[in-house]
Amino acid sequence: MNNNPTDKFNQTDEESPPIFAPLLTLDPISRLMFHIAATNTSSSTSPPSEDDPLQELIDRINRAQLEECDRLANSCENRPLYTWLVGYGFIFVFLLALFGNVVNLLIYNSDHIKYYIAIRMLCTRLLMNSLTLIFVLPQALRIISAWEPGSNIDEIYWSYYPYQIYFVNLFGFCAMWLTVLMTAECYLHVFFPSHSKSLCTKRNLSRSYLIILSTGATLALMYKFNRSVTLTTHCNRVIPSIHASEDFIMICLEKIHTFANLLLAIVVPMGLLLFMAISILWKLVLKRTDFVSHFT
Repeated sequence: MNNNPTDKFNQTDEESPPIFAPLLTLDPISRLMFHIAATNTSSSTSPPSEDDPLQELIDRINRAQLEECDRLANSCENRPLYTWLVGYGFIFVFLLALFGNVVNLLIYNSDHIKYYIAIRMLCTRLLMNSLTLIFVLPQALRIISAWEPGSNIDEIYWSYYPYQIYFVNLFGFCAMWLTVLMTAECYLHVFFPSHSKSLCTKRNLSRSYLIILSTGATLALMYKFNRSVTLTTHCNRVIPSIHASEDFIMICLEKIHTFANLLLAIVVPMGLLLFMAISILWKLVLKRTDFVSHFT
């Protein structure tokens, strides 16, 4: 038994305070973990400081996460108006348009009028419009929650998504240029009646179909090969993220594709339609006497 008076003097009933090692040689992560451990150790003996920078940082992170979750909950796709317009509204328009297109196709394919060039172009355009609506339909079904987000059907839909935008752009491009062809035929009959029969032939129509289809298919290839979708879970929601390649060559091709698509799918066809429509209106309405005398 040790009777050293110094040892008796050092013996107490209180627990030894925690030993804090020097922090100068620790990296920032170790210092942070050490600070958390020290705070938890001394929390039973001393109240937490209201000006603790670590706690303030944690509170800021929590607030940012809550704001992000609120932003996702109040995003455009999660609002009832968006669901009714883009979801149920599109389905109603889809059924109505599909019914009208089918009826018109049956009428235009009758033996009395199906051999006219204009009727053939009109039937083809109705078919392109119907195919465009059919390929957009799965998106409307997803918006109205026809299947659960993150389910097997949802994964199949997002794996099909690049093909969806490919065919939607392809058939939309074809429908636009078929409208231009129909207006061009009317323009030729009005302004060049002597040459219209030699130009508006089945052979030239087939060539025009081939050129339009090839151009549209080439332009839409970018959506197929440079789009990918990943699904992540955030705030108890499945969030799809659409990615494009960040390679320098693909970025340059994307810019060229955007300019070409803007030019060939919007600017040129709309400009031609506007020019031909104004010209036909001027010829048939404003200069009606000249037009009548031209055929007499």
